[in-house]
Amino acid sequence: MLSPARLLPFLLLSLVACGKAPVAGLGLPGDTRDGGSSSTRDARIDPRDGGETSSGDAGSTRDGGFDALDAGPISDGAVSDSGTADAGPITDGGHARDGGVMTPRDGGVMTPRDGGPPRDGGVECLAHADCAGIGPTDYCDPNTFTCVECLTDGHCRFNDVCDVAHGNVCRDPCFNGNCRPGQICDTQIDVCVDCLTDAECDGGELCHPTLRECVECTSNADCALAPNQPFCDTADNECVGCLSDGDCAMGEVCYPYQGRFCATPTNRGICEPCIADGECGGADDLCIGYASTGGLFDRSCSPGCAVDADCPRGWDCVSVRQNDNVCRPRYDMNTPTCTAERNLGQMCRFDPQSVDPGCGLLGVQDARCFAGGPAGNGTCTIWCDSNDDCPTGTSCLTLGQTQVCL
Repeated sequence: MLSPARLLPFLLLSLVACGKAPVAGLGLPGDTRDGGSSSTRDARIDPRDGGETSSGDAGSTRDGGFDALDAGPISDGAVSDSGTADAGPITDGGHARDGGVMTPRDGGVMTPRDGGPPRDGGVECLAHADCAGIGPTDYCDPNTFTCVECLTDGHCRFNDVCDVAHGNVCRDPCFNGNCRPGQICDTQIDVCVDCLTDAECDGGELCHPTLRECVECTSNADCALAPNQPFCDTADNECVGCLSDGDCAMGEVCYPYQGRFCATPTNRGICEPCIADGECGGADDLCIGYASTGGLFDRSCSPGCAVDADCPRGWDCVSVRQNDNVCRPRYDMNTPTCTAERNLGQMCRFDPQSVDPGCGLLGVQDARCFAGGPAGNGTCTIWCDSNDDCPTGTSCLTLGQTQVCL
């Protein structure tokens, strides 16, 4: 059972593109270009705001992919071109993750939700009232002074029981040693859990010894094969690009949004993550994102252009906002993203059953992990039709029954 923090990305990116038939050597069954309803070059991403599409573009959304959107820089009270209000800037030192804003309690003291620091010298709560309204963690554990889901069975709904030994969370009781599909019975305490060993987890995930849930990591060593995300955020058990400024190169800062990444404060290059236009390098560069029902995602620097020839190889000139043109990735997948471009060629943890190998955005068909990397691991790839789809320095190669940039 996923925790709320791990469930959120799935809810935000719920517009999943149509599946495709299996192809040997790629890490996602049912999502390939061969023998099925694969996407075509004339069905590429449709920029929103009534903007023009790129040259030769039919303007239709590709296989249910996300629309390209420029909502402009995030600012307090600003309204994006799509008519929806911007979320406002990251506040309070940027501790909120993925664009979230931390919740002030007790006269403005920030809570440790969303990866923020514990308050009062590491004490999260002193009474149940301190935890009220923070999702399911409404009770204060007097032993650890942290907000938890339950302290007794009476704090759980229905017939659930409180697993005090493993994180103070409510769990389904086993029924004659059986659990619902996807869970197994911990016979020692007679409750249903997601896993007891790593073997019960998919996609190279690990079974957290306390939470009894499948997680991405418990230490930095578990993130060795996470593309450009070598550090483990143990608060959320997710691999990230950095935990502090000390993890970045000189002159770079660790930014806590979009999965945490290292970047210079200004003058960022093409496809580097961003939140506002001013962070990007050129005078005509803009910070452009894609939109889903959950809001903007994959915001990154995109240079200005007039025609496709103004863009680097593997990019198209598309119209965004009302009158601006910028270069965006053009390769042959449902939703080309800058995250997939940055991870191209990186090692990945290949798993033929994994629906998202970590090479691109979670739940978005923008990259694949090809089973051909060093030491039996995989390599992050993107699909292509020709060399024109691939960034400079890579080529469109035929591997098995498909073509990928490597």
